[in-house]
Amino acid sequence: MITFPKLRTLTAVAAGCAAMAAVAPANAFVYAASHIQVDDFRLTVTGATTSDQIFSFNLSNTANMFGSSSPNQTASCNNIGTPCSAVSPVLDAPAANAPTNTPGFDRTNESTFFGTSNPTASYSGSDSVIRTAQLVQGVPSSIEQIAESLLNANGSADANANLQSNTSLTATVDIGSPSAAITLSFLADPDQSSEINDATGAYLSQSNLIASFTLTSSILGGSISWSPQGTFGGAFSNDCVGSGALGAAATCTETADSEDLNFNTTTSSNPGVSNNSFDPGVVTLTPFGINITGLPSAVYTIAFAVTTSTSISRLVNAVPEPGSTALVGMALAGLALTTSRRARRQSK
Repeated sequence: MITFPKLRTLTAVAAGCAAMAAVAPANAFVYAASHIQVDDFRLTVTGATTSDQIFSFNLSNTANMFGSSSPNQTASCNNIGTPCSAVSPVLDAPAANAPTNTPGFDRTNESTFFGTSNPTASYSGSDSVIRTAQLVQGVPSSIEQIAESLLNANGSADANANLQSNTSLTATVDIGSPSAAITLSFLADPDQSSEINDATGAYLSQSNLIASFTLTSSILGGSISWSPQGTFGGAFSNDCVGSGALGAAATCTETADSEDLNFNTTTSSNPGVSNNSFDPGVVTLTPFGINITGLPSAVYTIAFAVTTSTSISRLVNAVPEPGSTALVGMALAGLALTTSRRARRQSK
């Protein structure tokens, strides 16, 4: 029989090192979360009378993990066909949960953070709600949405929650009065995180948050758009910009912009973490607002959109992570030490 003592030795050393590595990371995971709560959302038109208001709200939630996707969970309402609820919540879409979620980790609301404390759980889910709406109930609007994904096993996951709110109104400026103005203000608390901790393999973890306000007019042409980025008072302090005829006629000025609501957290380091205002379970609302002045008489469409999403992807053909490289190095070092000892014994 032909034997391969060095091969047997290398296999034994590598197996021992693999066993050591397997128990070393007590809580290995890849995690991503994106969440936002918006309260006291107020939209006011001054210097003009408004009529013929048309509005619609749309919610959409999706989730995917290990290549298995949930159904697209949606909800919509408006004031011309499908009425919105007069009692809170005004609109609530069902949560989206990946079919392969660990039991007990299906999302049921927009406020719960599952986090990373369970060393065996893997999940991906999203949810969104419009709790109150100014145009429906006559009180300030409030929304909340979340996307959260965790992997404690090899694979990929993503989740997405999306809100679209559209309002079309006719503004008539009274003769002799100043030009119309629109004031928007709200409070918000964003929470974002991307984290990799001793996961097997190479990963990219990302979270995304996009919040924007847009004012358009088909009669005038052009638009005014605002994407708050936490720059109020800085060198580039006004994130509200105009274009076309509407942008030339009206002026948009930020009144408050306390945090970045258009942000991407990302990490591929292992371990590595990237956060944006991340304090799960703690509600810390900060102010946001704009004032648009000099609006001509026209029909306007106002759109407010918020998207929270996560993405965890396994990187193929990547450079081996430090832990894997160290494992191979330990195995080779063990083989070299064993070979050296055998050679010394045979030379005696």
